[in-house]
Amino acid sequence: MRLLKWTFPDLEKKGYNCYGDYVNEIFSNGLKILNEKNIFILWIVSHYILIVEETEKVQKPLVKQTVNNPERIYDPALNFAEKNQMTIRELSKYVTNVLELFNVLKEFLSNSDLSDIIIPTKDCFLFNINECKRVYTEEFYSNTEVSCDYSLSGEKISKNHFLALICFEECVLYLSILRKNMAQRYMEKVVEIMDKENLNSLLNVDSSRIKVYCQMLRVKFPKLIIDNDMETEDEEPSKSKIWKLNNNNKLNLGEKIWNDNNSNEKGLPLKIGLATITEDKETLPLNIIKQCIKIMNNPSSDKIRKESACNFAVYKALHNRKILKEVASTAPQEIIFRFADIVKKEKDEEEKCKLYNVTLDGSDLKDYLCLPLIPYWNLITAFNPAAIKDIMMQFEKVLLSNKFKCSPMLQEMFLKNKMKPQHEYLYILMVKMQQLEAVGNDEGWQILMKNCHKEIEQLNLIDSKSKSYYQRFLALDNLRGNMVSWNEKIFKVSKTETWQNITKSLAETASLVINHVVTFNSPIIINHFLSTYCTFLLNTCSYKPITDIRKQDSFNCDVWRLSEAMAYYCIALGETKSRLSDRVIKASKNVYNALMLFFYPTQKHVKGNKNMGTTKMNELIEFTKNLKEQGCIDLLIDFLVTLINDAYIKNKGMINNVIPTDIFSNDVKIWQIFVYTKNVFKGFIKDEKTKIELDFPNIKILMQNIFKNALSVHPHNAFWIRMYGDFCLLTGDFRKAMRLYLQVLLICSDNFKQVIPENAVDDIMYIKMATCCYTLKYLDMTVMIAQNIKNPKVILQNLQNIYGDFLTLDAGSDYYKYISNEELFENMTKVFDRSLMVVNYKAIMDAYSIPLLNPYNPPNVRISEGFRRNAAFWKSVCNVFFLIAE
Repeated sequence: MRLLKWTFPDLEKKGYNCYGDYVNEIFSNGLKILNEKNIFILWIVSHYILIVEETEKVQKPLVKQTVNNPERIYDPALNFAEKNQMTIRELSKYVTNVLELFNVLKEFLSNSDLSDIIIPTKDCFLFNINECKRVYTEEFYSNTEVSCDYSLSGEKISKNHFLALICFEECVLYLSILRKNMAQRYMEKVVEIMDKENLNSLLNVDSSRIKVYCQMLRVKFPKLIIDNDMETEDEEPSKSKIWKLNNNNKLNLGEKIWNDNNSNEKGLPLKIGLATITEDKETLPLNIIKQCIKIMNNPSSDKIRKESACNFAVYKALHNRKILKEVASTAPQEIIFRFADIVKKEKDEEEKCKLYNVTLDGSDLKDYLCLPLIPYWNLITAFNPAAIKDIMMQFEKVLLSNKFKCSPMLQEMFLKNKMKPQHEYLYILMVKMQQLEAVGNDEGWQILMKNCHKEIEQLNLIDSKSKSYYQRFLALDNLRGNMVSWNEKIFKVSKTETWQNITKSLAETASLVINHVVTFNSPIIINHFLSTYCTFLLNTCSYKPITDIRKQDSFNCDVWRLSEAMAYYCIALGETKSRLSDRVIKASKNVYNALMLFFYPTQKHVKGNKNMGTTKMNELIEFTKNLKEQGCIDLLIDFLVTLINDAYIKNKGMINNVIPTDIFSNDVKIWQIFVYTKNVFKGFIKDEKTKIELDFPNIKILMQNIFKNALSVHPHNAFWIRMYGDFCLLTGDFRKAMRLYLQVLLICSDNFKQVIPENAVDDIMYIKMATCCYTLKYLDMTVMIAQNIKNPKVILQNLQNIYGDFLTLDAGSDYYKYISNEELFENMTKVFDRSLMVVNYKAIMDAYSIPLLNPYNPPNVRISEGFRRNAAFWKSVCNVFFLIAE
């Protein structure tokens, strides 16, 4: 305000005493008020407001770290921060007026005859030296009125230079509010004026800053800046002035290619970073490729450098394909072959695209859709029995018996007896039944089942078999389908009296037919029905019927053996109430032996059936698909976790010797909130002498089924959730793993109302969470999560590499205010400029040696403040991964 009053004394006489009054007057009468003596001062006022706005966006570090002060203890740093924040908020209100001020300035310049703008220097200010008071050695304070004589100034800038300066400030302002298109437009005007005036910098804006904004907004450089860079190619700038731009990967590649220990080999006369900006020059790509060829032909070049040079030469050749002909005689064959291979693949893709180039007007659609096939599409989408029959009347033949699958029991019985063409309608109904069963449509499934019974009554299927024979098989599959539906709904419906009656009826009916089923000669029918029946009995805790099944001489069912072992285990555990008893351990051994039958390699005498192992694994997947008995789930998880951990320890061990790959295993010393004991399967697998074959694609499906059922039984079991997260991390599903880890944090801390228990969430879990964030390129979030590690050296030793691979801020940048370590917050905000391009590794690394929060506050204040910040940060991370709106 003092500057405005001094610049516009006439307005002060009118009674204007606030910034808003001055601005409104300038808006309305700017052309009358402004002149060559005050236009620059008005720009200084607008520029100062933008600087304040920038300060609000990126806080400058205070004298020392501070926290909220609930006990009102005097803290000078906190007091300074509050006053500074109030000042910034007050001035930030006027940011919207700055653009209007700029418009007034540009309008004045366009209508005036000024050729130059005078810049007031210290020689212009006149005051009475006798009335000045010395404050410091070289500073004075004057009590007299100060006048300004612009004629004494020796510095001027052109009108266009001043316009460029205004456009640059507008660019900065629009970029701060994330209006990138507007910022790009004004930056282009700046470059246009600089080229017109032959400028390589602006007043108070050096060329390096202009280069960064041009690179960030993808605007071409001013000509003089490019020329200056070419002249200073050999100068090594200081680390504090290096701007890490978006082409950092190419810079790293350039260092591998061009830097050489030999002083006489300086490489190209341009940095690789600038090569991407000046690609319009014809000679540059040719020079780059020649330099790459020279490196590849140099016998002293190492293998990595030659490989990098070859890749870069192919990259440049693909962008200018004619240029390769000029160096074909000297180019190594490896460059030619790689170039030709890429071009061949591109042409192959073009030919494939031509095959599917259907016109949009629909004139040629009949040739591509094949209109005679439309009834088949209608048949696939129809589920009404009457509609299906009408559609099938349009065909002479259907013969879809091998195109779709139906229930394995029905497929084994009906197709094995060579169905005739007139039986196709019956088979289509059975196919539709299988599809409805897969989506859980019980009502539609029952309707089609009734129509199947009617169709069997009307048709003479096989002369040697009676209709009742097939009716019994259809009824048996009906029973199996009802048990499947019951298994899926067990934890989704309320246990009403109707539900209990259905359960009792299914159990009684199944017990009457099971001993008849095991007498069949078909292993497919026995295994498929027994798998559903045993799952149903285990889910209802009815263990005795499983053990009472009468075994025939030809009876051979691995699923039943596993079910029987699990039934005996559940009986023993229920009677002894202890997993440490000899009886339970013996039952666990039997379960282990039954499970290993699915993982042992297939024997040679099984008639060379290569799919035998896959078939057995599919049986196990089918059995566990709806298994929801908690004791059985616990056994299966313990077994599979131990099996996978053993396989990874033998084959892979650690990822980069840093990240543990093993799945978390239950341990009573860590997870005291659950009643778990030592995993008995570890000893069994350790003593295993037979080679184990692991089919990882099927094991992944198996684990997903088991964990899905486990979390439907006990959705708040943090132990199971963490194990599932570790498994997702192993399989490469990092986002899902991160969500599961966050669920563990939510459960153990009661939605962040309590302190996260260290016995439940340890360093290994934090390391794995940081791994997920790093892989998903949430790099700042990786650094913040790493703060929770008690032994941070495990992950922080590679912190510089983390920030060296990527350059822009990620989702973590929005949550700096939640960082527990205040010194880290100040360092991270300090090293990232508003352009988001500068990185200072050492400042971040040093921040980890600073104690948490303000050490001058009492312990209870530091503890409560640390908990508040930590909870707020984790909630923000949940917002990112659970897609919750703030």
